[in-house]
Amino acid sequence: MTTEYATSRAVHSTLRRLLAPWFLANGWKKRPGSSCAFVREASSGHWCLWVQVSQWGNSLGGNSFTLNLVSQAVADSALCGGPDARVLVTLSDEDKALGFEIAQQIAARVPIPPPSHQVYEWAKLPGKEGEQWQHTIANLQKANPEAWEPSIDIWLNYYAVADIEQWAGFLLARLPYLLLQSNDAQQVLRADHPAFGRPVT
Repeated sequence: MTTEYATSRAVHSTLRRLLAPWFLANGWKKRPGSSCAFVREASSGHWCLWVQVSQWGNSLGGNSFTLNLVSQAVADSALCGGPDARVLVTLSDEDKALGFEIAQQIAARVPIPPPSHQVYEWAKLPGKEGEQWQHTIANLQKANPEAWEPSIDIWLNYYAVADIEQWAGFLLARLPYLLLQSNDAQQVLRADHPAFGRPVT
């Protein structure tokens, strides 16, 4: 049985399916025209939470995604990201440790390419180019601990849909905390919706 690499479309559809019930139950709406994004009215505009998939992934080593939370004047404004919009940077040290464990589990499931794969020819190239491909092969099933250090822009690794589903479970348990810690959303969301972010009993 082979593990099928999840396309960007699969990432968005999987996360939309699994995260939407929580957002819709907590005062958010699906953002029109977006694959996986949610908006919530604020006293001055809207808050938008959207999923960003990295443009650098591939079917050899997998890919990654992250969450952005931005303030917008209108709900259909152009989406923007960047370090200031990142949600996952606010994870607690305990959650980062758990996140790294999940990242390791997912990395260990990345399939090793068959001997006929062209990557082995690339690894024979002279100089740094060949060395880079050798490094890629050697680390296909390893998660990078430096990616989970303090103040690092965290991206969640995946290869297959099952990996995305595993991250969705991790995120659902932490969404209220993450959203209230990002940017100045804590004051705005609590002012507009005092019940938002209260612990689930």
